[in-house]
This record gives sequence, C-alpha cells and structure tokens, in this order.
Amino acid sequence: MKNITRLFFILAAMLTFAACNKEKELEAEVQRAERVRDITYTVGGQSTTVHLKTEAEWDTLLGRFCDYAQGGDTVTFHNVHAAASQQAKENVTFSTSVRETMKRWMSRMEDEGMTVTLTYDPTTHTWHGTAHATAPQPQATCYTGVLVLVSDDLWNGYGQPPYPFWGLKINEDTTILTSKRSNTPFTIGDETYQSGDTVTICGYVYAIYSYDYTQINYHFSSSPREDRLWRPYAIYFCDDGYSEGLLMITVDDDNHKLYCTSTYNDMTWQGSLGGGVFRYEETDQTDVLGYPIIMVYNDATQAAGKRFSIARHNDGAVTIRDLDNANMPNNGQLWLNCSYVSGFDTWACDTMDFNIVIHNDIMPLIKYPPHGYSSSPFYANCTTPFETGKYNTNNPYSLSHLSYEVSGRTVNFNVEESDDNNTLTLTPVGEPDGCLDSYVFHRIERKR
Repeated sequence: MKNITRLFFILAAMLTFAACNKEKELEAEVQRAERVRDITYTVGGQSTTVHLKTEAEWDTLLGRFCDYAQGGDTVTFHNVHAAASQQAKENVTFSTSVRETMKRWMSRMEDEGMTVTLTYDPTTHTWHGTAHATAPQPQATCYTGVLVLVSDDLWNGYGQPPYPFWGLKINEDTTILTSKRSNTPFTIGDETYQSGDTVTICGYVYAIYSYDYTQINYHFSSSPREDRLWRPYAIYFCDDGYSEGLLMITVDDDNHKLYCTSTYNDMTWQGSLGGGVFRYEETDQTDVLGYPIIMVYNDATQAAGKRFSIARHNDGAVTIRDLDNANMPNNGQLWLNCSYVSGFDTWACDTMDFNIVIHNDIMPLIKYPPHGYSSSPFYANCTTPFETGKYNTNNPYSLSHLSYEVSGRTVNFNVEESDDNNTLTLTPVGEPDGCLDSYVFHRIERKR
C-alpha cells in the first residue's frame, strides 16, 4: 500500500512538473510573439531605426535585409536595447544559400544582442553573415594611390565645369573623387603634389550613382556621410519594333511593388501582369533553365499568386516568363529593356483599389509628340476616363489632355497639383458620370 501511495505521489509530482514546464513554454512563446524591437540598420551609409511590434514585422524586415544584400548592398543592424552576452566576445560567421536559414541565423544573433553584417555573393548565390559583440563605428581610412585629373563628363552630365577634379586612382577599376578642382594646387599639409604623384589621403569614402545611373562613383568626405546609395527605380519596357510600350513596369524594390501599364486590352498579359499595381515576393525556386522565380500578386482582386521567372541579361534587359499560363503569346515570354534614365514619370491612383497607373514621358524626343501610357485595370467595376493603351498629349508636363491612339478618344482634365508636386488631382471635363468625380494620383518617386 505504501508503494502504491508513493507511486501516485511520484506521478503527481511529474505531472505537476510537466504542467509547470508547459506553462513556462507557453509564457515564453507569448513573450516572443509580443516582443518589441527597435532595430537600427545601415545600408549604403544611411542609418535607419524602426520600431517593430510583432514577429511578422521582424520577419519582413529580415527578408528586406536579404533583398538589400542580394541587390549589392552591405547591411549592418542591431537592436538598440540589446547588449551582447558575456560569452559573445568573438565574431561569429555564417554562410548559406538558403534565404530562410539566413533569416533564422540573423534572428538568433539579434536575440543574443549581437550586431550583424550581411553580404551576398551573386556568383555562388550565397549570403554571408558576421555577428559582432559591439556595433562597429565608422572610422576614417587612409588610401594610397596615384593623383589623377578626372574628366568632367565622367562625373557631371549637366554642363561642362571649367576644370576637372583631382582624384586618387587606387587601381585600374577604382578612382576616388576629391572636391578640389585642377585650378587649385593639390596640397597635403605644406606639400604640393602634381598629377602622377603617389600620395596617401585619409578620410571617409561614400558612393553615389553617376548622373545617368550607369556607374557608381566614389567620393572623399572629411566626415561620415549618411547618404544612402539609392538604387534608382528601374523602368522596364517592351520594344520589339511593332508593339512599343506593350508592357512597361516601374519596379519599387524597397516595397516589392510593380507599377504596370500595358497596351493589351484583352485578358492575356493584361490579366496576368498588365495594367495596375502588383506585389511580388522572391522565392528560393528556379525554373527548368535555372532562372529565379518570383510570385506576383494582385491584392485588389485577391487572386492567387502567379509564378514568373526572371532572366537577366548583360545589357540590363530581362526576359520574363509566365510559368502558369501556357496560352500566353510567345509562350508567355517577353523581352523587356531596362532604363534607369527614362523620362517617364510614374503615377498611381489607388482609390477604391482601382490601381490606375500612368507612365508619362516628360522628355519626349523632337520627332515624337509628348506621349505616355495608361492602364485602367480590367477589374474596375465601373467606367473610368482612362484606357489601356498609348496616348498623346499637347504638353509633357501636364496631364490635362489625353488623346488615345487606338480608340481616338480624347479626354480633358482640370489638373490640381500639390505643393510638393507629388500629388495630382485629375477631374474629367465634360465626361459622363463614371467611377469618381476626380482621380487622385500619387507620384511613384524615383530614387536619386
């Protein structure tokens, strides 16, 4: 009897212990779900602090870090309220080609109070992470090279300055520009140097795109710069000689958005990736040719995501393939040229989820009249004054008059512009009643 009583006592104690452990596990899960983070991250020299309230927000930010690194940036981040544990005194390195694995490692390092630096190697498709016990501080660096004169056209596309700049040529591929022009002697202390002399310059180096976005230039600064090396929005356009403007896409890689106009007015490309605003997500999948696959979503229609593969070419162009629609023209494949310096402004009206997109050419060539493209998505359940196709206008800087090529329809608008030039209110003149009395468009800012 005593043995039975003792057995019940042991079982009861074990159950109580298990229940306590379960409560602690549940409590820990709740704490993790409700954990608030203040993350400071640096990309391209610009630091940003964000306040995160949920694990979903944290997961999204980790994915964005992977995107930045995959786009060529070095990302450094840490939790401003966390301190590294005592045992975390040495750097920790980690590499993987699996995006989700890298996100989990970064989250674990952040949880341990570490500062993480993330890069990406496109040749091996591998993310590389280094975790530091303390946040690295910017330090001035000394560079030794040959003093050279940098020709004006490499650095300034807006007119010809009277004198070139002094620069320091580090190697055949890299020259760092100084702020001194050649009409001023180049001096370090009391010494004066000539072109061709080997010198050492100490300072902070930051990178910016050239005026036409075709190359990245490096500049000396006497103090750390907070400028971010913004990647300009790419505008991709189809131009195959007979269907100019067939599909035009402005890519917002920060927010994973695609702003599209299309000359298709049927349900081929117009239904898959035609006019409107789309959201995309990168995947770890590739098609049969080894090209990466993205998922594209139309949030306005709540439609299932569509799979597109992206093949990049040396000249910046891309080939996109619709992998879910065998009936698409040309087997669902389009070649899209890329322009970072296109004169097209991108505007979007998201009222009532219409997601009307306009690409307006503000720098038309003399032989072409001012023109652009607009797309009113097929899912708009009422009439809008915008068509799917190309239009001409009498003023590239105003959308007050749109004359559509295919239908011959002309629409006039009263235009109200905001003080910051980033919002347009277009009110149709003399049009029959439609979806709205006025349409508010927001400029999709191209990063400079």
